[in-house]
Amino acid sequence: MLEDFLRELFEINKIKVTDVQFNEMAEDIQGYFDMINEMESYQHAGPSPVQEENKQLKKELEKEKNKQVCPNCQGTGRNIINGPYHSAESFCFKCSGSGKIDP
Repeated sequence: MLEDFLRELFEINKIKVTDVQFNEMAEDIQGYFDMINEMESYQHAGPSPVQEENKQLKKELEKEKNKQVCPNCQGTGRNIINGPYHSAESFCFKCSGSGKIDP
């Protein structure tokens, strides 16, 4: 079909080519169309994993920006209990040691 179209196009425009030149042009044009079809199939494959990961990271960053300082440990992430003869330190139970809580 492509070869018939090219032959007609060359005849209408009075373009003279050898059979070797014609076959090479037909192969190049067919390769071009094959490449275009393959590229279009990639474009319709949906969003790339990188784009999905970026969206997820942006959500997590926004959530992290909105966090507030933990009122229980004042942002240290640790609770220190001082006794008369000893002291004990543990992770804050309210923020799990991060120092920040969701609003």
